[in-house]
Amino acid sequence: MSALRVVGAAAWSSLFLSVAACSSGDDDRAGPEPSVIYSFEANSAADEVCDGAITGEAARGLEALAGGTEFGEMDGLPPADLPIYAAQFAEPDAFTSVFCTIYTSQYSSNPFTVLRFSWYEREAGDDTPPEDAWVLYGTGDSAYVDVRADAAYIEFHCPVRDSAVYEELHAALTMPNPETATDPDAMMAVLNSVSSALAGELGCPDAGLTAAPPERLPDV
Repeated sequence: MSALRVVGAAAWSSLFLSVAACSSGDDDRAGPEPSVIYSFEANSAADEVCDGAITGEAARGLEALAGGTEFGEMDGLPPADLPIYAAQFAEPDAFTSVFCTIYTSQYSSNPFTVLRFSWYEREAGDDTPPEDAWVLYGTGDSAYVDVRADAAYIEFHCPVRDSAVYEELHAALTMPNPETATDPDAMMAVLNSVSSALAGELGCPDAGLTAAPPERLPDV
């Protein structure tokens, strides 16, 4: 098993993002104009949000995590677009970026979950012992859910860029402020589905991701 690398969950902004507009005229005392307010409308099904990258049992897992069937992304910002994201993420200078941020009507002040991908250096033989709070899964090169951090991670091989170093993709699903108990199996199912969709779009030859939701591995 390759190194299990933990990506710390970034602090995410509140649902209502304020972007101050520049003041007009020559009077600097006029101050900024009223902020632009972004909102969201949860009117998409689980298998429609994130450009349809969450499918089948994974979509049911997303519903179970949310306790609902309607989801949304931020209005006023471009929705997740898998082909565009893959094309940009395959560029030589790409490193890490958010693919999709999901909102629900129950999560009125924070994102429900955030899906992010990062390129990592492939380091053969660099194994990290699993921690007590990790639930391990059989997909990709390594996969686990950190139940203390309410986050799921998958690492898989994807040598599609002109690089002999950064050939490993690290996928992360974070739940910034879950209001109910989270299900590691559902979290991993969602992340594996989105990772499989991106791997297919990039054309990763040996990602090793499972078609069905991954099964848990025995405790080490």
